[in-house]
Amino acid sequence: VHNEAIVVPENIDAIRALAGRGDGAASIEATNRSLGITTAFLPSTEPPIEHVTGETADHPGLEAVKARHAAFMAVGFKGAEEPTDAETPS
Repeated sequence: VHNEAIVVPENIDAIRALAGRGDGAASIEATNRSLGITTAFLPSTEPPIEHVTGETADHPGLEAVKARHAAFMAVGFKGAEEPTDAETPS
């Protein structure tokens, strides 16, 4: 989000206040409604999504993830270094 976009609702409310609209809460509600500002970023999913975890989880990329995790654990964290060709999976 651009910094300029963040202050737009506040500027609209400030203009309403300067124009003599006394109720700040009503001004904020009107601004939020007209710009489509909500309190929730994403709607909830119905029914809730069940996540499968554990050793018996069946996923097509699970073996690749486990192999990459094992390779990482063998080398360890090296900070922001770029991986060498030997460390890059084929």
